[in-house]
Amino acid sequence: MGDRNGNRLAKLLPAAPLFHQNSFLQKKEHRRWTWESPHGTTHAELDHILTNRKWCLLDVGVTPSLCSGSDHRLLRAKIRSSHKLRKISQHRAMSSKHVIYDGDVLNDVLSRYDWQVLDDSTEDYDALVGDLLC
Repeated sequence: MGDRNGNRLAKLLPAAPLFHQNSFLQKKEHRRWTWESPHGTTHAELDHILTNRKWCLLDVGVTPSLCSGSDHRLLRAKIRSSHKLRKISQHRAMSSKHVIYDGDVLNDVLSRYDWQVLDDSTEDYDALVGDLLC
């Protein structure tokens, strides 16, 4: 992940917290690339699977034999599904972590906010949240 989007993804992972499953489950190089250049000389890993739990995926890989008419290969994941966890999550009480903002204050801040796309999206987000909390 050496390009600009790769660097953004690398910064997002610990902040979220998310796990980059493509690299967590090591595969041979020819089983990792998901994009091929028009002449077939360059390969890159452009498609990613991110999860918030490391243990929920059993396997991640590409399906090379599927003819999709695209320059991307299909990325597939084998998921561990637990009936017990699913049942617990359905009956879990509502979390009180949700923050509710005053609609008038939100509209006022959004109309005053300078909507420039910064290189660091965290600074942009922090500035907006800081204005909302005052």
